[in-house]
Amino acid sequence: MKIRFYAPFNTLTGDIVELSVYKEMTLREFYRLLADRFPGLLDFLPDGNENIDLFEKILFVANKADSGKILAKTDVIRDDDFIEIMPPITGG
Repeated sequence: MKIRFYAPFNTLTGDIVELSVYKEMTLREFYRLLADRFPGLLDFLPDGNENIDLFEKILFVANKADSGKILAKTDVIRDDDFIEIMPPITGG
């Protein structure tokens, strides 16, 4: 799986990371895997609190084999997915 990190996350991870995922997993499980590999990602959550709803603080987008979409925390990802991780988009 390829993962593209946008600022500010790429300061910890680099722009693109390749990671092998040997089973299907939910996005929440995937985030835990990333946090184990890059512990500094938890610093982007208020007080480093893993119990905060990270999906309000981080946007996950997948260019899946079948379509591209913004992911929900219960969506399943696979090893052939290309995931992009960025802060939420805001503006007016």
